[in-house]
Amino acid sequence: MKKKDIYDEVRLSDEQYDIVYSAGYAECLRDMIKNLENMHAIIVEHETDPLEYLTQLISAAKTTLNEESSSVN
Repeated sequence: MKKKDIYDEVRLSDEQYDIVYSAGYAECLRDMIKNLENMHAIIVEHETDPLEYLTQLISAAKTTLNEESSSVN
């Protein structure tokens, strides 16, 4: 992905973008924004309580991280 494509997607100021891009986080930020948009769509579509949905996601993420860290050790 080109620098300009990512810039257009995340709509950062030039200064913000230079910081994010130089640190190598531009694609990560773009993916994070897309994930938040997807989460919002799921919450709206299923009329889910946003706090409950996020709590479930955080719990699942913690479980995954714990499993991955225990398999590395």
